[in-house]
Amino acid sequence: MKRLNFPFALIVLILFALTLSSCETVLYTANQPNVPLFDGTNKQQIKAEASFGTAGFEGKLAYSPINHIGIIVNGSFLTKNQRKQYFREIGIGGYGKMNKTFVYEVYGGYGYGTSSDTAGIIGFPWDFSRTSYGAFNRWFMQANFGYISPYFEGGIAMRFSNVKFTELRDNYLPNMTNECTFFEPTLVGKVGGENIKFVMSMTFPTLMNGAPLFGFNTYVVTMGIQGAISF
Repeated sequence: MKRLNFPFALIVLILFALTLSSCETVLYTANQPNVPLFDGTNKQQIKAEASFGTAGFEGKLAYSPINHIGIIVNGSFLTKNQRKQYFREIGIGGYGKMNKTFVYEVYGGYGYGTSSDTAGIIGFPWDFSRTSYGAFNRWFMQANFGYISPYFEGGIAMRFSNVKFTELRDNYLPNMTNECTFFEPTLVGKVGGENIKFVMSMTFPTLMNGAPLFGFNTYVVTMGIQGAISF
């Protein structure tokens, strides 16, 4: 029987190692924090945003029924190649002004979602693909600080998220649970007219606690449009 020569065996080994290393699935993509930056004018205010980016399509709604009280509702819908994630959440909090142009907000809330991903080589004589599925919930606390003016707004959001997968399984591992805490700082910029602005935001999730059994994105970028009304 002909022996396998060393260079060829080495190439096969390297390709096998690279294939296994590429089999990590991503089951958590942080949505962008809702950063309405209410101005505290003693009016009811509504701010709605639609955007698209790393987390797929995102919709955000912020409502201030009375001065200093804010309610936020967020949802994201991601379908990219073999990846899917559906997430929705709600939160409540308060806001105020430090001076005429600088504001602060604090929100807390809860959300839940599902995600799935397939990674690796599919359709190869040997199947090195990995298919994962997860169902998770998330509690969050968030502080926003920002500058506001009629035509430009800029801010920083600092969100702490406790992500718990109540269901987590794939074709390598049995069903299990997993819980981690993330710090998710965000930069937000809004430019345009008084009631309609173009929005861009960037989030950088960082693991604070826990050992994730799931892959996650270390940055999220989104661009969209925000509309605002007061009455």
